[in-house]
Amino acid sequence: MGRTVVAYSLPAALVGLAWLRLEDPRAAGADGLWVVLLALVPALLPTLVARLVSVPWVALVAAWIAFGSPAPDGGPRRGFFAPALESFEDGFAGYYDTRVPFSGAESPAMHGVLVLAIFGFCVLLGLAIASRRPLPAVLVLLAGAGWPATLLPTAGLAYGTLILAAALWLLASLRLTRPTPALAAGLVVIVAAIGLSSSAAVAKDGVLAWERWDPYRTSGAPVGVD
Repeated sequence: MGRTVVAYSLPAALVGLAWLRLEDPRAAGADGLWVVLLALVPALLPTLVARLVSVPWVALVAAWIAFGSPAPDGGPRRGFFAPALESFEDGFAGYYDTRVPFSGAESPAMHGVLVLAIFGFCVLLGLAIASRRPLPAVLVLLAGAGWPATLLPTAGLAYGTLILAAALWLLASLRLTRPTPALAAGLVVIVAAIGLSSSAAVAKDGVLAWERWDPYRTSGAPVGVD
């Protein structure tokens, strides 16, 4: 258990901080910290079955942290799930209409989606660490810390160095006898990420020009069936 906590600490902190960069100013409270700690809970359980069974329950708590709030004074209470789902949909769509960094206080639904993203990556990271699976753990770290950098570009070399340090921390904490495959895979992806994020074109428009995506827009030409 102690090794799991140590291995989880630095990579999870990096994932959380990477996503929180998308908020400026940040929402009040410490939602990001709470979900990072909450995501560790399944990894501390003794068996794989217990970990998997616990994930939906801690995910509900994470959703409450992200979207749960009391109804306005005098307003009707509609339960939890329907308002939370609506908030998630609004927040997800907001990332296509709002440039980052966004104000967490003014965009609570986007803040909730961000909190759930932190939780999702951290819970996967914890499960991989608890199962002593270094390669999946490194890949989750790369995705969880690298995705926010495509939304809000940062200094490629410095950021890549932080990710590499977290990957090495993972491998050292797990005390692997043969860390070469996981480390090699991590190095390849990190070098590619550094090269992309250092590009002037990437810094200007982003890797995938994600702001111009619109998942709610259909193509102009309808598809017919004869």
